[in-house]
Formats: sequence, C-alpha cells, structure tokens
Amino acid sequence: MTKHRWLTVIGVTVLGVCLWASGAGAAEPNWLDAYNVSWNTPGVTSAGSMPLGNGDIGINVWVEAGGDLVFYVSKTDAFDGNHELRKLGRLHVALTPNPFQRDAHNQPRPFRQTLKLRQGEIEIQAGTPGSQVTLHLWVDAKHPVIHVEADGEQPFDMRVTADTWSDVHTIVEGQDDRIVMYSRNTWSIYGKNLANSGLEGLAPQFQDPLFNRTYGMMVKGPDLISRMPDVLETRKPVQKTLVSVYALTRQTDTVEAWLTALDAEIAKADAAGLETAREAHRSWWDAFWERSWIRASGGAQRVDSPGFPGMPESEAVSKGYQLQRFITACAGRGNAPIKFNGSIFTFDCLDIWKLTEPHPADDRAWGGYYWFQNTRHPYYPMLAGGDFEMMAPLFTMYRDALPLARERTRVNFGHGGAAFHETITLWGNYPSGEKWTRFAHWKQYQEKIAMMYKQMELGTPPARYTAEAKEAADVPGWYLGNPHIQYFYSGGLELSAMMLDYYGYTGDKEFAIHSLIPFAKEIIEFYDQHYGRDKNGKLFIFPSQAGESGNHWLVVNPMDVVAGLHSVIRGLLALPTDMTAEGDRAVWKRLQGELPALPKITLADGRTVLLQGQRAGGATEDAKAVAFWGHMNIESYAIFPFRLYGVGKPDLPVAKDTTNNLTQRMGGWNQLPIVEAYAGLDTGVSGWLANQGGGARFPAFWKGPFDWIPDQCQGGVGMKALQAKLLQAEGAAEGGAIYLFPAWPRDWDVAFKLHAPYNTTVEGIYRNGKLESLIVTPPARAKDVVNMLEKPAV
Repeated sequence: MTKHRWLTVIGVTVLGVCLWASGAGAAEPNWLDAYNVSWNTPGVTSAGSMPLGNGDIGINVWVEAGGDLVFYVSKTDAFDGNHELRKLGRLHVALTPNPFQRDAHNQPRPFRQTLKLRQGEIEIQAGTPGSQVTLHLWVDAKHPVIHVEADGEQPFDMRVTADTWSDVHTIVEGQDDRIVMYSRNTWSIYGKNLANSGLEGLAPQFQDPLFNRTYGMMVKGPDLISRMPDVLETRKPVQKTLVSVYALTRQTDTVEAWLTALDAEIAKADAAGLETAREAHRSWWDAFWERSWIRASGGAQRVDSPGFPGMPESEAVSKGYQLQRFITACAGRGNAPIKFNGSIFTFDCLDIWKLTEPHPADDRAWGGYYWFQNTRHPYYPMLAGGDFEMMAPLFTMYRDALPLARERTRVNFGHGGAAFHETITLWGNYPSGEKWTRFAHWKQYQEKIAMMYKQMELGTPPARYTAEAKEAADVPGWYLGNPHIQYFYSGGLELSAMMLDYYGYTGDKEFAIHSLIPFAKEIIEFYDQHYGRDKNGKLFIFPSQAGESGNHWLVVNPMDVVAGLHSVIRGLLALPTDMTAEGDRAVWKRLQGELPALPKITLADGRTVLLQGQRAGGATEDAKAVAFWGHMNIESYAIFPFRLYGVGKPDLPVAKDTTNNLTQRMGGWNQLPIVEAYAGLDTGVSGWLANQGGGARFPAFWKGPFDWIPDQCQGGVGMKALQAKLLQAEGAAEGGAIYLFPAWPRDWDVAFKLHAPYNTTVEGIYRNGKLESLIVTPPARAKDVVNMLEKPAV
C-alpha cells in the first residue's frame, strides 16, 4: 500500500469515530432488534416453532392455539445406538386460566411471541389486559439448563407434562417433585461398523462411543409438585413461577451413575443463582453479537419468500445472516459437531421433497453420519465472524478419530498416513454397509478399474483391485460399495486447510502443535504413500474421483485433491520453523515438487478454465470436459476453499471464466455464491439467505434442495458468501493482504465488523458509494488493507 493510501485510511478512521458516536453505524446498542422475529398468532405444530439454544442444548418452541406452550428438547451429543441424533423429549406447559384460548366472544386474545436475539431468549405475552401472562424462555449460555419463567397479572395454575416415545424414553419412578426421563443405548452399531470394514481386530483398541451412552433431562420448579411420574403441577395458584429443565449426556456403567452425574450438574447450575446466571447469560450473548456484524441496506431488488415477503434483497439477506448466525451459535459449542441436516432443530414435517409423507421430529434425511462436504459449511463463516470457539467440536472429532484412521490405513493399504472418507461416524470410520451389498458390486467395480488401466496403458491394476471374491467375506474391507464416495478422501485436505486458517486468524500455537500439524501431517503422508508417480516423477492420483463422481467417472488428478495438496503443503511450509520438525518439512518440500499441475484447459474461444480433473483415458479437448460430473462444481475448488485463484492472485480471468462456466447453480450445499465472491463477481446471495420455503414458519429454517430442514449448508453458504463479498483476507502463505469490497454490490450500503488473520478486526461504514468509516485493529494492519472500490479486480 502506498503512503498516500495509508493516510487515506487513517483519515477515514477519524471520521468514523464521529459517525459511531452519533449512532449511525452498527455499533448502535439496539441495532440488532430490527432482526428479531415476532409473531402475533400462536403456532399450530412444531413446524411453527422458534429455535433457542446455548451451543449444546436446543429447544423448538411453539404455542398451540387454544392449548399449551410446547417445546422439544435436543442436545448435540444425544446419539442412539444406531448413530442417529435423537430428541431428549417434549414438554407441555399448560396454564389455567389459559391465556392462549379465545375469549367469551370467540375472539383471539392478544398474543405476541418474540425471539430476542441480543438477549438469547424468547418472550411470549398473551391474554387480555389485566389477566395477561408473560413467559420468558432462555437456555443458559453457561450451564446445561433451560429456564421457563412465567409472570401473570392474575394468579394462575401451571401443569408441566413430559411426552415420551415408548420405544425410546424411560420415565424414572419415585422422583419427588421432579420429572426425570432418559434414553440409554443398550446396544451399539460400533462393532458391526468395524466388522463390515474388516477392522474388527481394532475394536479392543478403541472405546465404543455409543454403548451405554445415556441422554436425558430433569424438570423441576420451586412451586411444582409431582402428580404423576411424568406430570408436575403448582401446589396452589401463583402469579410468578419458574420451571427449569436440566440436560445431560454421559456414558456410564449404570443408570444410577448417570443419575448421580445429573444431580451433580444440577447442583452446579443451581449454585450460580438465577439472577447471576441470567446476567452471565446475557453478557455472553452481548459479547457474541459485538464480535462481528454485517448490516446491509439499499438497492432496488426485492425478494418474495415466505419468511421475507417483499423485503429489499439487501435487508432480507442481512436478516437471514443474523438468524443463521444465531442458529449456529445455539448449536455450535456442544460435544459433537453441528449436523448439517437439521442441526438440533428438526421438527415434525412432511417429506421435504415430495411433501406427502409425514416425518416425526427425530427423522432427518442422510441420517446421523457426518458428510464433510456438508458439515463444513456452517464452520467457514466462523472465521470472519470471530466465532472461533465454535470450531472446536469439528476439529476435536477429527483429531480424536485420527488414531483409528491411521490404523485403518495400515490394515487396509499397508502403508502410513491417514485418510477420512467423505462420510464418517463419530469415531471416524466410514459407513461401510452390509458385506453382501458390496459383494454384489465388487466384480463390476473390478471390471471398471481394469478397463481404465487398459485405456491409460498402465498395465495390470494392483492386487488390491483384482482379488477374487467368492463370497461376501472376501470383499476387501476398504471397498465401500457406494460408488459416489469410493475415493472421496479430500475432506481431510480441506479440514487441514481450515485448521491452517484457524491458526492464521488466532495465532493459537497450542492448537497448531497439538491438532493442526499432527492431523495435516498424516493426511499428507497418506497421499504421498498411497499413489505412485508418472513417467515425469509427478504424483499420479488414480484411481480417484472428483467430489462425488465416484467410479461412475474415475478421473486422474482430481481438482479437489490436487488443489488441496498444493494449498495445504504451502500452508504447512509457511508455519514458523520452530513449530515443525525438520524431517517433516523435508518431506513436504519434496512432495511439493512432485505435485501435478492444476488441471485446466484452453477452450476454442481462447478462454482458459479449470477442470474437475482429467478423464481416465486422457483429457477431452472440448468444453464438455469442464463439467463431466457437474453437480458439485469441483473445478471451483481451486478458487474456494483452496484459494489458489481469485481476487488478488494471478490469472483472475481464469477464476472468472471458470466460475461463469459452472453448470450447477442450485441452493443447499452448492458453494457457487462463495466461489463467485472469490472470483470478484458481485452476484446475489438471496437464493441462500432469503429463500426459505419448506413450510416452516421461522424465516431461517431453510429448505435446501437436497438436505433436511433446517438446512445448515444453505445458511452456512449464504453467510460465507456475504462475508466474502465484503472482505477477503489472506494468511502468511499469501502475504497477509485484506481485500475490502472485492465483490460487494455497489448500490448496497453496509455497516460491518469482520475478523481477519493475525487477530485483526476490520470495522466500517460504506454508504452512498463511499467508504465513510474504517477502523482496523491493530492499527498496524491498516497498511495491508486494499480497498477494491479504488482498485477493482480485473
């Protein structure tokens, strides 16, 4: 940056102080209230529910017209023995007189239900003046407890009832003045999963995380007494009362041990005191919202979506951004990563594709497994959002699964390193399926491999692909039988890149030494030892696949792998030398020199575009080669997540032309708007952050085209795209530049605060086509800011 440009930034900063002080920007204390969600009529079913949570425990809250306050209770780690995420149960809170009933003239009584984002609570006011009842629900940000506070203008009775699923939940008898219910896994799919993968011999080395996992809750209140094991009632009419719900998941040898652990957690939570806990809870949410924000307005375009009817696109996208960030925070600090297919806020709904078959709240498409290309999307926005502690569950799951992955590689392939398939369990193994189904496809698979080796004149395939299988037991354990993800290992590279970004943003050396480097080292070692070299000494990645193309479209050197290796090795070599071993760096440097070039092609019109890979049998010199398996747009992975092409990098036209040539532009997990932003294209994101659909009442319960509702992929993609249009930041390997407004719509005003590497925040106001305020912290980083309004991408 020139001296003149630096002085301009400082001058704008001084002006910004005045603007912030006058309340013109996002720092205005009540700015977030504009994004609260309010309803003036009760719901009907859980499809009309609002979400609330503390990072681990979540509730879906609704009021049945003329009936009760109802809410599901969920927890991030409540996995059953079949590896499905389950609800802890459902609670009904009935009030007498009932403020939700119609009056004597059959008219609805006044009603208002509001999600208050800044406070992290839901407020419900109902009833005619003079007999109104106000309910406050909040899930303690610091303790595993849900509070329901009721305050009436007149005395009322309260009844709390626990709903159970007879085949799942157990009510504990003999609990004085409290309800205790739980589910306990008396069996587990863990052993069968390992056996189907040919890894039964490894079972004694690793703990089964599902067997004896017990998850449940306890309900109590100072004015409540037991009527039945699943029913509590007030002793006498009250004007003010409290219901508290405590949740726990724990692997214990006995139910009694779980109950003892639950009582200990209850005592710990109660020791804080209600008002002290409320203050700490609200302080946590205040700090969360002050970490970062994006608040856009202006522009002529409007959206027409059930949750954002007729709103200006800029305002609808801003609202979607705040609500998705809230949902992420409600489930982002638990003992398991966020489930892409509904998080902990699934509800009773119709089949999201056919809209005919009803599904209870415990159902979700794609089950309880973690699919990396979906799971990643809620996590990328956490970097620019400054929500770093919410990334820990994802990193922890993969780090803890690394020993098994290493042993699996040794058993299956006879070499070092570790690989993770696209789809994994909590303990890191893949869902191998039944052996007989894999046996049915094994011969066809072998024929496909042999044909491809012949086409490429590679000779005879290795023995691992030619072994005869006379019965199901003979099929190799590494063979999945699912052709879509047979060689889909690149998630390990992408997670390594995300870990590198996390270190770049936070500077957390402990994380780098104990998580990032050990993990990335094993991933790199796998690719180094698993694949051979071509006649030029370059890594020859085959058999392989581009994304979910599988053995339908076997490819050589797929883009997600090649770009991932280039990006991760470059990032590792940019780490401080005192954090890495000399021998490891030597391996990385040697492999860096052996990496193949990124696959690309020059089209007949002269444009150069990136490819998903080379077709097995040779590259095809026409435009069809660009997207031979189109729906994942794998060629774009060199732009995002691996950021080898794009704004501030050489050959930006290649990124633009590749992006414009992409074939799939649907919502859900498709990352197109992120790629467009990194290519410097200012296309909209309303299809991801304002396209609700799906029959849910809550505006940010997204219905993507693939995943279950609420779709966390769709919300995560939209958030990351909006951030990247506003700010893109590079780490040490790329020089540390901060690109401001690289793809921002010029007719949108915005107040923002986002995070960048080196513990940097960038805060500003852009209005009427001008940057009115810019505050860079620490100030020394102002020299790294490149204002793309002054120097647009070309």
